[in-house]
Amino acid sequence: MKYSDIADFHALVDCLALRYHVKASPTATLFLGLTIDYDTGNRALTLSMPSYIPALLHLHRPQGIRLASSPSIYIPPKFGSSAPQMSPEDFSQPASPAQKLELQEVIGSLMYYARILDHTLLPAVTYLACFQAAPTLDTMAAMERLLGYCAKYPNATQVIHPSPMLLTVFSDASYLNRPNSGSTIGGLHTLSDHSPDKLNASVHAESSGIPVIVSSAGEAELSSAFGNAKIAHDERTILRNLGYPQPPTPIYCDNECTIGLAHDAIKRKQSKSMDLRWDWLRDRVAQRMFVLPYLRSILNPADFFTKALPVHRHHELAPLFVTYPTST
Repeated sequence: MKYSDIADFHALVDCLALRYHVKASPTATLFLGLTIDYDTGNRALTLSMPSYIPALLHLHRPQGIRLASSPSIYIPPKFGSSAPQMSPEDFSQPASPAQKLELQEVIGSLMYYARILDHTLLPAVTYLACFQAAPTLDTMAAMERLLGYCAKYPNATQVIHPSPMLLTVFSDASYLNRPNSGSTIGGLHTLSDHSPDKLNASVHAESSGIPVIVSSAGEAELSSAFGNAKIAHDERTILRNLGYPQPPTPIYCDNECTIGLAHDAIKRKQSKSMDLRWDWLRDRVAQRMFVLPYLRSILNPADFFTKALPVHRHHELAPLFVTYPTST
């Protein structure tokens, strides 16, 4: 919070303490497990959790672990083949109860860290969460890869810079890339000047499964835009209540079919079979709450949160979300 006199700060804390249990830090160096470093000269706020990953690795891999350059095992597509490309199947043996418990503990620990700070872990963590009820040895190998990446990059930081406080959203989807014909939505929410090439630290990153089986890549993209818009709706309300009313929020998307459906620019014929809940987005676009500009896939940072990427592409996009010390 902002204050000009320390006495005002203490007066507010004393007032709140009459009815609530209050933890206050006048120096603002710790919050929700985050270490906060405010550089007043450069007007930059750096968030980190320097002891979180080392403590996790000390608990689960005290003897060390092989380092990895990306958090997920990437399986490249087969180009030049006319045969259908089927999804990879896992025929490995089931994991033991002890391994299953360890997987669940690792996912539980890393989910918070991935959501609040190091978004580069989020796609791998949410994907592993799909298998934690019945993991296999391949699942455990994927967990080892994730822990190896954490060991190589144990201290992620996010830097927040001043901005016009305009909410900007990027949306993307991956079709049929999860078990049982599931698909994935991805999103990045940030406060900037609505420009797609000027990213600030994120206020939210989304990587989750679509709760229904979609019938096409277009429907997957539409459901992703809908899911990101639902979250952005609450973010707009919070920003308005903080004194930052929002113009129409752009949700950058790389699918022209989705943009046409959301803006009622194309006829709804084949799309009538799509889930009716996606129409909520059309209604909010008509109310000028959101607008869906087109952004090419190669420039869309939300693509990062929908699928495993090759190492070189991972390292191209990761600096958009986090910074690692040069020593790593």
